[in-house]
Amino acid sequence: MKRLIILILASVISLSILFFVFSKHQETKKYLQNNTVLIQHSYILMGDTGTGNSNQSEVAEGVKSYCSFTQNCKAVFMLGDVIYDEGVTGIKDEQFLTKFEKPYADISLPFYILFGNHDYIGCTSCYLEYDKLSTKWEIPARFYLQNYKSVSFYAIDTENFDNEQKSWLINQLSQNSSKWKIVLGHRPIKTFEETKLNEKWNGDEELKKILCNFADFYISGHSHILEDAGQVENCRVRQFISGTGGSYPRNVKKPYEGKFYFEDNGFLALTVSGKNIRFEFFDKTGNSLYNFTAEK
Repeated sequence: MKRLIILILASVISLSILFFVFSKHQETKKYLQNNTVLIQHSYILMGDTGTGNSNQSEVAEGVKSYCSFTQNCKAVFMLGDVIYDEGVTGIKDEQFLTKFEKPYADISLPFYILFGNHDYIGCTSCYLEYDKLSTKWEIPARFYLQNYKSVSFYAIDTENFDNEQKSWLINQLSQNSSKWKIVLGHRPIKTFEETKLNEKWNGDEELKKILCNFADFYISGHSHILEDAGQVENCRVRQFISGTGGSYPRNVKKPYEGKFYFEDNGFLALTVSGKNIRFEFFDKTGNSLYNFTAEK
């Protein structure tokens, strides 16, 4: 009898867990079901990750849960500040393990790395060298292009947005025939996070002009929030921010003037399906918070 009761309780618990997992993804599930034939891939985007604390581990679990549920994740893009507080001191720095390899050990995807201001404090060349040692850490150059079917990601270095990089970005954006052109960087062009509001950085105006002329979306970190800041002023480009992949969240200026914000840890998932591209924010447990869909 005791064994039977234990088996029944175990079954009830298992069913409860399954119900919780499926219910918390209900809206995402509905979208995927309605676009089964058209779905290509999902891409995870998150910045300000490398703290090595429980926030980072919990977000990693949320990403794992999402990708296990959708079964269509193609890659993860790390939007800078990959290792806090001062980057790494050398190629054998233990932080590569404690703040990257271990937290994401259960996510079998390539992780495309971008530089952030905290990464620049340490050995930046070590990031490029570590690409040769890790099976998932990917950073082929300081700035680079990742092409997929219907969508192209332009990973830039906002800590050193020099003339070489500006010319490269203009050429790549103008010559690429991809349906969706998405530029990724660490520092935002537009945000309402209190500590980054109206922050200026070297090259921001030049980047804004390039984005407005050639790109569809700009996604960054740096602001420690999740945010759809809306369209950049006098521009068609929309700014998304995913800056709480492990960092301590901050607040936005109130009253809020953007489209959406979340002052806690989480990540952004981008899904391409037919004519549509969908941006969906999730909290660290994988709960869907907000989504925006565009069509072309």
